[in-house]
Amino acid sequence: MIVIALALGGLQVLCVILAWLVSPVRPLAYLACLLWVLGCVVLVRHRNWVAGLSRPWRRWLCLLVWQLPGLSSGACALAIFSGLWQAPAIAVFLLQLWLQPLAPLIALAPRATCHAVADYLWVAALIPFLGYLVTAVIAMRTGEPEVAAPATGARPD
Repeated sequence: MIVIALALGGLQVLCVILAWLVSPVRPLAYLACLLWVLGCVVLVRHRNWVAGLSRPWRRWLCLLVWQLPGLSSGACALAIFSGLWQAPAIAVFLLQLWLQPLAPLIALAPRATCHAVADYLWVAALIPFLGYLVTAVIAMRTGEPEVAAPATGARPD
């Protein structure tokens, strides 16, 4: 379980660096975003994922370990934006760093404000929670590999 979570985390870190490097070129930034999403889906649907994490709670726990930096900084950012917590804005910085692979898509958010906070920051704070739910659904839909049942009976001539 830890190996799979580390693989997903390694993919996250590599895509953060890749997205930062290609961010000046918009088409490459969209391509890096697409590669990150596809990489996450492929890793979550991989047969070793299913074989190693056969119980649903193990899959959820693995996804939680992978998304913990995003979930915790997203929760802190939501608390800061809504005025429930007066904390330094380091959580917002960490959230944006964690979501760097999705930066081109976050930039498409509306340019309005809510409670004196830009809407794209609200969207960014919600993305880790939505991402966790989506990957959890994908992981749950990835079932055990089916084994073909042996043929019974004689073959008709």
